[in-house]
Amino acid sequence: MSFLKNLFGKREDEATNTQAEAEAAARKACTVLVIDDDQAFLHVLRPVLQEEGYTVLTSSSGTKGLNMLRYAPKDIKIVLLDYSMPSFDGAETLSFVRKLSPSAKVIAVTGMELDVLPESFRVGVDAFMHKPFQMKELLATMDQLLKAAAPGTPPPAKPAA
Repeated sequence: MSFLKNLFGKREDEATNTQAEAEAAARKACTVLVIDDDQAFLHVLRPVLQEEGYTVLTSSSGTKGLNMLRYAPKDIKIVLLDYSMPSFDGAETLSFVRKLSPSAKVIAVTGMELDVLPESFRVGVDAFMHKPFQMKELLATMDQLLKAAAPGTPPPAKPAA
């Protein structure tokens, strides 16, 4: 009986390892662009995402972030986008992100409540992370969006506005 338990336990572990390896491979093939005017946030987020295997580009403004995206639209798979930024806000930035790289997954990272964000922004992003958030929640959301972007995988449901 314990032989069967060990056998099934190993299969479960092997499946978990295979899934973890697939997620790690997806991360290595993924460039993340973080657009946020909060320098401290960028300074903390970059090394954490790099440690998880992502290639990370950061920008402290929407215009600079869009210039980065313009030169690598197919490489950037995920955009983390703050809404509240001076001169070129998240909604304006989002409209250009969608034109430059329609397949990029956009995660809104904001301290603002969902109901005060403009509808065009709420419906234009793929996921929301309310600041402050746990890094494990962000990583899980990013993994989910990368899986959904894989061929044959249905997209995750958007939160209700």
